[in-house]
Amino acid sequence: GTGKSTICDAIDFVCNGRFGSLQDKSTSVRTSDAVVAIGSAPQEVEVQLAYAGLRWLAKLKGTKVDVKGPDDRPSAHILRRSDITRVVEAAPKEKYEALKLFIAVPRIEKAEKSLRDAIAATKKEVDARGLAKERADEALGALWRAAGSPGAGVDAWAHEIVSQDPRELEERLKTFSAQLSTLNALGAARDQTTAARARHEQASAVHAAVTQRAQTASAGAPARQQALISLLRETKAFLGNADAPESQSVDCPVCGTPSTAAHLREHVNAQLHALAAQAALQTELEQATRQRDSAHSALLNAEESLLALESRMQDVGGTGDLDARRSALQAALHNGRRAVAECGAIQQHLQAAGDKEAPIIQAFETQLRLERMLDAVEARRKAYVDGVLRDISATVDALYARIHPKEDLGDVKFYLKPNTIGSLEFDGRFQTERSVSPASYYSEAHLDTLGLCVYLALAKHTRQGSVVVLDDVLTSIDDAHLGRVIQLLHDEAPSFNQVIVTTHFRAWRDKYRFSHAPSQQVQLIQLHRWSLERGIRHSRDQLWVDDLRAELEREPLDRQSLASKAGILMESTLDHLAQLYRCRLPRKPEGDYTLVELARSFDGKLKRALTVQRDGMAFPLETALNRIDATAWIRNQVGAHFNTQAAMVPDDEVRAFAQLALDLASALVCPQCGQMPARSRNGSDFECQCGRTHLQPLLAPG
Repeated sequence: GTGKSTICDAIDFVCNGRFGSLQDKSTSVRTSDAVVAIGSAPQEVEVQLAYAGLRWLAKLKGTKVDVKGPDDRPSAHILRRSDITRVVEAAPKEKYEALKLFIAVPRIEKAEKSLRDAIAATKKEVDARGLAKERADEALGALWRAAGSPGAGVDAWAHEIVSQDPRELEERLKTFSAQLSTLNALGAARDQTTAARARHEQASAVHAAVTQRAQTASAGAPARQQALISLLRETKAFLGNADAPESQSVDCPVCGTPSTAAHLREHVNAQLHALAAQAALQTELEQATRQRDSAHSALLNAEESLLALESRMQDVGGTGDLDARRSALQAALHNGRRAVAECGAIQQHLQAAGDKEAPIIQAFETQLRLERMLDAVEARRKAYVDGVLRDISATVDALYARIHPKEDLGDVKFYLKPNTIGSLEFDGRFQTERSVSPASYYSEAHLDTLGLCVYLALAKHTRQGSVVVLDDVLTSIDDAHLGRVIQLLHDEAPSFNQVIVTTHFRAWRDKYRFSHAPSQQVQLIQLHRWSLERGIRHSRDQLWVDDLRAELEREPLDRQSLASKAGILMESTLDHLAQLYRCRLPRKPEGDYTLVELARSFDGKLKRALTVQRDGMAFPLETALNRIDATAWIRNQVGAHFNTQAAMVPDDEVRAFAQLALDLASALVCPQCGQMPARSRNGSDFECQCGRTHLQPLLAPG
């Protein structure tokens, strides 16, 4: 509720263009909407960053982060508690995703994906062409079997078929078709001739019968009567063709006597009626003559056509059994057409099979080349990543050993899982067992520190000079391990531009305030109660020595506060020395030792031996320790409890007590790095972070 994660998210926002911790959470709204403060508009989101004399300004632009400023903005590596959980406890694929930013080679992986896509597309092409060729081969086989499986095999038979000249086949078909047409025409001509002959014979017979009857009838009639009938008919025809009106006078064409046309026609009709029987017979004879002549003409034409067709058939095999010839020609034409169609189908299937074969071979060769390329690229990438992971594993193991010395833990090894894409695994040692999963054997504190070491190693290897932000990542470790973690961070800090730590863990802050850690190399910022109206508020945290010095100079003097703070500083300093030299103290479950108990834990030999060395000068601690033992009661009477005796203690004695605490702290705390000597690097004494201040002896005298 103080806003520390919001500050970390703001650093992520401007340095990395991300939405910070919100980006890894599942929310009901868009992350770009959730980043906006309550009651504010998206366009009001703004982060300003001042760094190394340069400035950047980041704003929200739609769903993206828009950063204005120099191109070389600092990169920030932000480690959160959720990141530790992902890297040490998640599934292999999620581990890879968590560390992908540091170990992945995006352009190479993109190239691998392109190669895989190309291989899949080429394989699909090979399969499709192969299927088409297989179908063409099956179709050829079916045609071959339908043809009775001739020859030495499908291919030989198919090539023999298609080797025929298609023009020759077409010419043969035309010949067969023409012969069949001629044969059909000959048959039709024979039928027509037969029919014409029958009609001619019938018409001749009818004409002969009518002629016989006409001759019989004319034998009893005078010749003059026959001539009269003819004359009357001609007259009637003449009158029918005349152009004169009915009432107009005309001359009789026979006798020349004047008369009207109507009168003449009436007279002619009367005469003809009298001669009707003879006239009817005459008409019938004329009609029979015409029919006979017409049938004779048709017969002549049919016979002429028949002779022509028979002449043509003589050139192609004669005019024998037409039905047999027709059946043979029809069979030949059918077989020829089937042969042409079969040849076309075979040609098509052969071409399909042949057209597919070369592209199949080419595509398959392309597929093999692409697969070899993918294998080479993938092998090089994995070799590179494996090399990075080996380096990181070695760094992680070295860092982890400094936090957990002599604990039978470590030997951490990261590796990519074989035959998988984007899958990362790691194992370590637990007691006598090697290659075990740390998540199954390590405690929560050990997993937390392991995750911290992993991210420090990654940032160190892949982001030299970046800003490292640790957002409340360690809450489960004890005081001893916390001290080693702090020491580790200070040792590794030169690899980065800046290290920012946010925490609720008050003991971490107090390590610096009481100079148990290199306080001169840090800025302590305390965040106060947060509210929507006032936003994030903060102040600079003072070291306990600085706070006590300010209290000592304050007017009017706050006796109780001064004595209390001086006593707390003394207790912290003496507790540090007592732990270094394993001084004897009364056993207490909580370890809450009083100032008097701590002051009296140092025996005479140790007091006389305790000396601070700095810049060639020695500062014995015996006098200060004895004075603390003699004046510790001031803290109890003035600064800790209510009692009437406190009023009898002069202000100068309270000030002297506070000054004694300052003198002891000033002697032990290095003015350069701000840490009391706490570790032994040379095997002869204790020294501070920077190595300027030393504390002797290394071991308490026996």
